[in-house]
Amino acid sequence: MALVEKLAPPVSFEELFAFYRESGFLYPGKLAGLDDRRDVVERTWRQLLAADHSVFRFISRLGLAEGRPRLINTICAFAYAPGTWQAQHLVSLRRGEYTGTLALLMALSDWAHDAGVEFARFLFRPNNPGTNGLFGGIAQRLSTDLVSRSLVDYGLTDLRALELPDGRESPVAVRALEADEGGAAVAFYERVLDPVELDSLCLTQLGLGELDCAYRIHGLTRRRTGLVALEGSDVVGACIVNHSSDGMNFSFLENAIEYLRVLPGQPPMTRRAIWLSLARAAVALVARTRDYAVWLTHPGDRDLAAAAGLVPADPKQYSVLTVAMHDGYVGMTDCFAEYYRMLLGAHAATLRQAR
Repeated sequence: MALVEKLAPPVSFEELFAFYRESGFLYPGKLAGLDDRRDVVERTWRQLLAADHSVFRFISRLGLAEGRPRLINTICAFAYAPGTWQAQHLVSLRRGEYTGTLALLMALSDWAHDAGVEFARFLFRPNNPGTNGLFGGIAQRLSTDLVSRSLVDYGLTDLRALELPDGRESPVAVRALEADEGGAAVAFYERVLDPVELDSLCLTQLGLGELDCAYRIHGLTRRRTGLVALEGSDVVGACIVNHSSDGMNFSFLENAIEYLRVLPGQPPMTRRAIWLSLARAAVALVARTRDYAVWLTHPGDRDLAAAAGLVPADPKQYSVLTVAMHDGYVGMTDCFAEYYRMLLGAHAATLRQAR
C-alpha cells in the first residue's frame, strides 16, 4: 500500500467524485442532497485532499483500466476529536472485490495505530448486511473496556421550515459551557454513555480549540459547543453541537447535533421540557451559520424527536462503533481479516459448485 501511495499521483476532486458516482456510492438521492450545497462541499473536499495527515487521511488503491491507472478502492478518515478519528467512505468500484477493500482497511488501521490515534470511530448502517458483518463482529469480539457500540436515529432538517414548541409553558434553563467546563459535561455523560464512547469524545477539550487550529491551517474548521440544561445548579441534560466545514461526510455527520440526552428518571413532562429546551438551544446555535441541522438522536427519544420533526417516524439509523486503539487494534484488524477470509471462502465455494 505504501508503494501504491508513493507511485500514485494525488487524487483530484474531479477524479474522486467521478469515482464515487461511478461506483454508486453517490446515488441519486445522496447526490441531490449534496447538489443543494455543491459549492461549499467542493471547497471543503478540495481543501481536505490538499491537507496533511494532521486532520484528514485519504488512502486509495489503483488498478489498470483501458491501459491507464484508475481508482478502484478508497477510504478516508477525519480527526473527530483529539485522539479520535472517524473512518468513512469505504468504497469499491467492483462489487464482490474483497482483497482491495481489506487492504485499505488494514492500511488505515496500521497508519492510525502507528500515528498514536487513541480511538477509531465508525458509523455504519445496522441493516446493511455487509457493513454490519464487517464492523459488528468487533463489538462481539472485544471486551467492553475496549469497544462500544451504540445506535442513533438520523435526521436532516431545513431550519427555515422547522417549528419547535416555544417552551413558555415549561421553561428550562440551558446554557453553553465555557471551554474550561468540560468536566461538567464529563460528569453528566458518565451517567448515560459507555466509558469507551465517552472517553473518545475527549470532552476535557470541549471546544476543540487546538484541533480547530490544525484544521484552520488548511482553510477548514472543526469546533463544537457543549450545552447543558439546568435544574437549579444540577445538570439534568446535555447536548453537543458540532461546527465544521460542510460536507466532510456526505451525510453531513461532521455537523451533527448529537448526544442530546436527559438524565434518566425524569417525569414524562419534565423529560420533554428538558429535551426540547436543549433542541431549541442547539437550533439557535446552528442557525447562526447554516440553514439546516443534522440530528443523531437516541432511539429511546424517538417519540420526542419525531414529534418535533427532527427525525422521521421510521428514521435511518447508524451504529456508532468506537474502538480503543492501544489495546483493541489487534483484535479489530483480526476481525477485518476473518470477515474477508470468510467472504473469499464462500466465493471460492460458489466457483467450485459452478464448475
